[in-house]
Formats: sequence, C-alpha cells, structure tokens
Amino acid sequence: MIKKMFACALALCMLCSVALAQFSDGPIAKLAIDDNSYWRLLEEVNLLVNVERDNQYLCDLMGNRLSEGYMMIAENDGMIIVENAAENGVGVVKGVLGLDGSVIVPVTAADISVHEGGYVNVQNADGTLQAYGPDGILPDVVPSAIYSFDYLPEEEEQEPKADKDIDTETKLWALTDLEGNLLTDFVYDSINTYELYGGDYCRTTSEDDAEGLLAYNGDEIFPPVYEEILRIDYEAYENRGIFAAWRDDVIAFAQKREVTENVEEDDAARGAYIVTEIPLEDADDVEFFGNFAFVEFDDETFAIAWPDGKLTKLPGEDCEVYPVGDQIFFITEEEDPDTGYDFSVLYDGELNQLVWTEWFVSISKDGYLLLNDYSDASYVYDLK
Repeated sequence: MIKKMFACALALCMLCSVALAQFSDGPIAKLAIDDNSYWRLLEEVNLLVNVERDNQYLCDLMGNRLSEGYMMIAENDGMIIVENAAENGVGVVKGVLGLDGSVIVPVTAADISVHEGGYVNVQNADGTLQAYGPDGILPDVVPSAIYSFDYLPEEEEQEPKADKDIDTETKLWALTDLEGNLLTDFVYDSINTYELYGGDYCRTTSEDDAEGLLAYNGDEIFPPVYEEILRIDYEAYENRGIFAAWRDDVIAFAQKREVTENVEEDDAARGAYIVTEIPLEDADDVEFFGNFAFVEFDDETFAIAWPDGKLTKLPGEDCEVYPVGDQIFFITEEEDPDTGYDFSVLYDGELNQLVWTEWFVSISKDGYLLLNDYSDASYVYDLK
C-alpha cells in the first residue's frame, strides 16, 4: 500500500484535491502525523485514537488528548476498552474509560465483559468479580460469573395495547382491543402479541409461516405473504413511517397513506398503508436501514432499494454502508483503469462521488469522516 502510494503520489494529490473540494466547508480538523504516528476513528463513539509508537491516546475530533497513553484503545458496544501490559510482563490488564477520558474501571482487570446500558463485569487478577454501572462501581452487586449479567435492573413492565382472539371453528386469529372488540377479521394463522409490549406493531403469520405486520390499532401494514419483516423494532419506523419486508426475490416497502380531499372513498378504503414491491433477481441478503434497503446479490454486487420503487445499482466491490440520520454514504473498492491500483471511493445516497483515494477512509455513526493520507496529515470532515 505505502509503495503504491508513493508511486502515484502526485496523481493522488490531484484526485483527492478535486474530490475534497466537494466538501465546501473544508475539514473541521487537520491532524499532524509522521512516520511513527497515525489516527484511528472510533466509529460508535465519535472519538479519535492517536497512535504514537507504542502508545495510544484517546482524543476528541479536534485531536485534543483526553487520556494518558495506553497499549491499546478500542470500542465495545459504545464503551471504550483500554489495555496495558501486565506488571509481570505476562498478558495484559484491561480497563474502561468514559467518553471524556475519565477512568470508569481501573486498568487492572484480567477480563471485562461489556453489557447493554453501560454495565460491565470485571474479573480481577485475583479471580474475584466486580460489577460496574454507568456511574461506577456497584458495591452491593457481585456477578455469579463473568459472562452472566442477570442482576441488571429489570425493565418496567409495559401495558399491552391490544390482544387477540381465536375463532374456534376456523382456528384463525384476530386482533382485538383490550376490551375484546375486534380490530381485524379472523384471517391470521397466528398473531405474535408479545411484540405489542413496548411497541405499536405485531407480526402475523399465515398457514405456510409467511409473515405480515399489523399496527396495534388493526391497520394492516403488510399481509402475511413475506419471508421476513425487516427490523420491526427499529425506531426509524416511528420517525419515518416506512416499513420493509422481503420475500424470495422481492423487497417491499409500506408507507402510511396520506389521506387528502382528493382521495376517493373507495381508494382510501384500501387501507392506511401503501405497499410498493420491487423485483429482485438473485438477491443473497437484504438489510433495512430505516428508509431504504441494502441488497447484496449472489454475484457480490450491491444495490439500494428505495421506498418509491427505485433500485439503484452500486459501483465497485466490498461495499460498506454508513447511514447518517436521513442520509446514507457508501464506501466501495474500485480499480483505477490506468494504474490497476485499488482505490476507496466514497459516494453519497445520490451516487455523487465525494472521495476517490488510496488513503484510508472511515466514517462514524454521526457522520464524521476521517481521511488518513499516511504522509502529510489526517483530516476530519463533517458529512452532515
């Protein structure tokens, strides 16, 4: 990689200067590097790591140091794990830092297990166990095992918003309100009402185990004809009102119908949601990101399916997707036809090419981009 960079340094500078000009506001930070240092982006927590020889320092996006040096700094489920060499020179000891660089768990642990909500199990060097919460040590709680966290505070029970009833003759189910009033007909082979707790939707199934989706008020979002309802519990459903399902080589989007004075009564009676299906050929996998679907095909090519029925083929190989709010960015690997070298290419959701570079590019979940050129400086951009 380094040899190739020097071989075409001039071309790279020209290419990148043109591409970076599209970031009209310029970088928010320019970070110095040399032969013995470089920068990494912790994508989940929007922080940087400055690596200098054998030391790594936690830094903010402007490059200001937040911590002392450690042998290793990494992220795990939104928490910052650090490592140092053990005093006896055998193995490592671990700790946990806060986002401001403060020490939450001292760097003396033999093992650490991170859990949702900012809770951590620590196995000390002497074999004893200790629990830590978001505010520090939990002195009255001792985990039974390093990978067991059954003492986490229980979530508050949430009241159901609907129920279900069965027709004993047809053996089919219907959704009801909590007083038993029917919200749907008896047309479903099953209704998974447990998914109503804490949410406004529940899955339905047909006799052949195809899946559908109901709103708790009885509105059918998808009929039970799909292989998979994609990410039913994702908060983007509430924010954007867009749902996705997948069946064989079809991706479907459902969006809430906008009822206006111009909508005829018989048209509005078709349902509160409009379903748009997009045919897919030889799709291998589909992921839903809240307002679009990322499709991977058997030939290792990629596409984006949009709620309006559009399917956009993506260029390049080894595509990585970065959702940032309502925006989306892609990084693909493409070959320069003149040199044969592989380049990282950054696109936005409209497939506008933002960066074409042999340098290293990474993007945080909140839309901060780190561009490392490994020769002059590193740059931080805000893509939002």
